[in-house]
Amino acid sequence: MNSLLIIFFLSYGLYSFFNNFKFWLIYIILLIIYYIFTQQTFFHSIKCNIGKKICYSAWTNPYDPQIYTMIKLDITKIMPYLEKKSEELKELNEHYKVTTFTIKLLSLILKRYPAVSGYIKFGRYEPKEGIDICCLVNVGKGQELANTTIKNCEEKTLKEIHIELNQSATLLKERKNKDQNKKMNLYRLIPTFIMGPMTQIFSYVSSIGIQVKTLGLKQFEFGSCVITNIGSIGIEHSFVPIPPVSFAPAILTLCSFYDVNVKNKEGKIEKKTYLKMNFTTDYRFFDYETSVKIYHDIHRIGSDPEIFEQECLKYEEKDLNMKKNE
Repeated sequence: MNSLLIIFFLSYGLYSFFNNFKFWLIYIILLIIYYIFTQQTFFHSIKCNIGKKICYSAWTNPYDPQIYTMIKLDITKIMPYLEKKSEELKELNEHYKVTTFTIKLLSLILKRYPAVSGYIKFGRYEPKEGIDICCLVNVGKGQELANTTIKNCEEKTLKEIHIELNQSATLLKERKNKDQNKKMNLYRLIPTFIMGPMTQIFSYVSSIGIQVKTLGLKQFEFGSCVITNIGSIGIEHSFVPIPPVSFAPAILTLCSFYDVNVKNKEGKIEKKTYLKMNFTTDYRFFDYETSVKIYHDIHRIGSDPEIFEQECLKYEEKDLNMKKNE
């Protein structure tokens, strides 16, 4: 229906342009009056930061097929595993974080279910090669969010993902990412009522695999899943909606992890560490049957370092063989 309306107004606009330009003259005058009264007089949108400006203009009333699911992942064995594996990063004086582990874990699991890692193009589903995971990064003391996407995560090692994520996040936080700066500079020049449809158009173009370098627009900018780690800022529990500009099939909120004493099969008390993982999924991709399988695999692979390593090797060895052949 939206497409038909857009085509109708485009047709009328072109007709008026060639036959009677008075329509456009009246339209532009009314547009200027609307801008003065709504953006300058009442809302004072120029004083808003860019993040708020995008939210005000792009978000609409809820009518989407989002599903909210909470998972408590047992990472009792994973934490020592990451600590030991961090020896790989000794020369960098860094260590692996839960975010890096989750990116790799999700990519391994989503690779098993091609139906959830594609995209919708002109009303039909299209599969996509490789699992791209997007991470949200705080810029400017939390006043603005930026995104960085790691491509083909299933084929990269934990170390490669860690280094790429750190380098990209640093550029964003220091405002040295050229593509991000191009977009932000463009948004600063555009009034709110134009930014809404423009952001939707840019996001949709990216979501169907089109890249526009002059605008800093990348293809599949938000990947197969978006991850935001709110546990790192001390928030224990929260769900995050899928941003309408992302066109992403899912968003994962990593909350804080915690210790709890539980009784094992032998009746003894032992300490367990759990990570709260809150998923917001699009039912068009994550139907009930597929979601159950994915969440089962998260528990099975994500809580056992040995199984996790085996799954990693399946794709990393394949990628290494391909590089040797080349």
